[in-house]
Amino acid sequence: MSSGRVSTPFLMAGDPLIEDPERRAALYAKVFGTLDGRMVLADILMLGGCGRAAHEAGKDPYDTAFNSGGHALSLEIAQTAGLNIGRIGLAMIEGELETMMEPHDE
Repeated sequence: MSSGRVSTPFLMAGDPLIEDPERRAALYAKVFGTLDGRMVLADILMLGGCGRAAHEAGKDPYDTAFNSGGHALSLEIAQTAGLNIGRIGLAMIEGELETMMEPHDE
């Protein structure tokens, strides 16, 4: 017989993951610290538009705002996972993002 409670995989306000930045960072590092995790993180960065400009001349300003949001979210995920944000742009310019995402000691 069911207890009437619905189990949800989503975080709710007050969840320790949301409230504790150190725990969040440790979980992100664990998830994105594997080679597969780093490849998913690279995909998140690309989907977030980190390989293109947020603003395109002549485009709707709402497109710029949308693109900026994608940039911000994907970079926040990468930074929380422990990635050196300063190296992302250079890696993308040099076409070495995948190599940069491989687990390594810093």
